[in-house]
Amino acid sequence: MSPSWHIRHVDRFVEWLRSVDTEARLLTDAHTYGPPTMEVYTAWRAINIGVLPTVDLIEYAAGRELDDLVLADPDRIEAETAACHIVAIQNDLVGLKKDGGVAWINMIASAENEYGTLTKALEAIADRHDEWVMRLARAGARLVARHGNEAHFWVDGLTKMVAGFAFWHLTAPRYGRIHNYATDIVEISLAPFDQSVFESTNIVVEPARSIALCEMSV
Repeated sequence: MSPSWHIRHVDRFVEWLRSVDTEARLLTDAHTYGPPTMEVYTAWRAINIGVLPTVDLIEYAAGRELDDLVLADPDRIEAETAACHIVAIQNDLVGLKKDGGVAWINMIASAENEYGTLTKALEAIADRHDEWVMRLARAGARLVARHGNEAHFWVDGLTKMVAGFAFWHLTAPRYGRIHNYATDIVEISLAPFDQSVFESTNIVVEPARSIALCEMSV
């Protein structure tokens, strides 16, 4: 890989490491003042989730780098940003029980504090997840339309990476699909994406609605 690729990869790892300091501050503040706002939490979590260094490995695995035109394209940045938010949402949902057991900060706590009830919080998170996935799909389609094969391998790798994280999150032993939360049970499940939305493109996004939430009183 080129020196510029190595510099980009190192810079992203440094940014991720710095987010750990922010995490410590947010956690301390949460124990004193309550969970951070959704705006503050999601901006931090998109970096802290560590997706960006992983995205670089798409080029590494393919044995080819994005050219300067693709790297400078705003839709490349949009697609990466969307991937970060999608995986962060998935991780916080399946990690609800794990985070709650050690009084760790989690998106659901921030959303519940902001929207008032667990039901509204979960609905807002699911909607936010789906919005980001649609933004990823559209940005990827625009990239391929403009740059052809120079972008297709990367968009294909990015969407498959996001889908892989979704399935991994629901099967990894450290996480869980069903969580007891206060007086409710929260179940997280996968649902397929209706590809007809993008039938005029050759972009496959799987799954675009990877998270379905059910809340049941017990």
